[in-house]
Amino acid sequence: MKPRPTPAGVPVASTSPGSSVMPAEMHSISVGSNPTFDGVDRRVESYVLDRDDLELYGAKVVGEASAMYLFSSAAAQAIRAHNPEAKILIFLRDQADYLPSLHNQFLREFAEEIEDFETAWRLSGKRPAETVPATCLEPRTLDYAAMGRFNEQVGRYLDAFPPAQICVLRFDEWVANPRAAYRRILAFLGLEDDGRTEFPPVNRGGTYRSRALARWVVNPPKTLQRAWRSAKSLLGPAGGWLYRTARTIGFRSAPGYRNEIGPELKDEIQRYYADDNNLLDERLRAIPAQLAGDRAEMASTSP
Repeated sequence: MKPRPTPAGVPVASTSPGSSVMPAEMHSISVGSNPTFDGVDRRVESYVLDRDDLELYGAKVVGEASAMYLFSSAAAQAIRAHNPEAKILIFLRDQADYLPSLHNQFLREFAEEIEDFETAWRLSGKRPAETVPATCLEPRTLDYAAMGRFNEQVGRYLDAFPPAQICVLRFDEWVANPRAAYRRILAFLGLEDDGRTEFPPVNRGGTYRSRALARWVVNPPKTLQRAWRSAKSLLGPAGGWLYRTARTIGFRSAPGYRNEIGPELKDEIQRYYADDNNLLDERLRAIPAQLAGDRAEMASTSP
C-alpha cells in the first residue's frame, strides 16, 4: 500500500485555505469535526485509507481531513500505529483570528450557545456544565484556550513522526504567497505542479439569518419531530417542499461573524499565546527547513 498523507489541521472557518489548497490529484475524506480517537471509537477513516480497491476519483494521493486530529491527545500515536509512513499536513492560523472563527463555526453547528466570544473565551477551562448544549458532542472543544495551544498539539506529531513526514504551514504564509505555499504542498506530497494560480476562499465566515429557525430545522424537539414526519407524510410532495423551504430560509447565511472581537481582546489573546508560540517556533527552527518553511524565500518566489 502506498503511503497516505493525513492532513491534520486546526478547524478553521472564514478565509482558511482548507479545501482550496488541495491539489486535483489529492482526494481528502472527512468523517466529522470531533476528536475521533479520544473516547469515541470511530474508525471509518482508517477503513477507507487502508483500501486500495476503492474508486476515489482517480486521486494519486488520499488523505483523511477530519480537522480535530490536531487537538486530539491520542490521534498522532493512533495514526502512526495505523500507518507509520503517513504524511502529516498542518495549517496554523493566528489564535486571535482562529478562535473567534472556531467559535462562530460552533455556533453554526449548535455546539455552542454562548453567542459572545469574549464571554466564551473567559470561561475557558471552567465552563459550567449547564452552558454546554446537548448538541455539543465533545465539550472539551469549548475550552477555547486549550484549543489554541499549538505548541503542545503540533509537538505530539513531531514526537510521533520523522520531520520529513510533516509539513507545517502558517496561514500568513498562505496569504502572502498562495502560489508558493501551494507548490510547497505539492512537493511535500510528491505531486507534480499543475500550474494552478487561482485559490478562491472557501468556508467564509457567516451566521444564520434566522438562528431560531435553523435550530428548529436541524434539531427540533422530539414531539415536533414526530409531528413533522406525520405532516410531511400527509402533505406528500408539498410537505417535502415546505421542509426544503424552511431549511433554505433558516440556513441562509449573512456574511461575517455574529460578534467581531475588538482590538483589546485580540491583543490579549496574542499576549496569552506569545510564550507558547515562541516555544513552537524554536522547535520548528531546530529541525530541517522543509518543515518550518523559509518565509523569506517564499515571499521572494514569484507566483
